[in-house]
Amino acid sequence: MKGVLLEGMTALRSATGTEGALKAMEMNEKTTNRRYEEAQDWDVPPNVKGVLELNLDDERRHLQYIQSQLHVTA
Repeated sequence: MKGVLLEGMTALRSATGTEGALKAMEMNEKTTNRRYEEAQDWDVPPNVKGVLELNLDDERRHLQYIQSQLHVTA
C-alpha cells in the first residue's frame, strides 16, 4: 500500500515539472534510506547483511544525486 501511495505522490509532484519530480524522488529515497538503515540492525546471515549494506550505499548515492540536481534546478 505504501508503495502505491509513493508512486501516486511521485506522479502528482512530477506534474509540476522537473523540480517537483526531483522533490518526489527525494522523498521516496529518504524513505528507502531510512528502511535500509533500520535493516542494519536485523539479525540476518552475513551474506544478507552484506547485500543490505550494498543496497544502503546505493540508495545513499541515489539520494545524493537527486539532492545535487535539486540544487542545480534551484
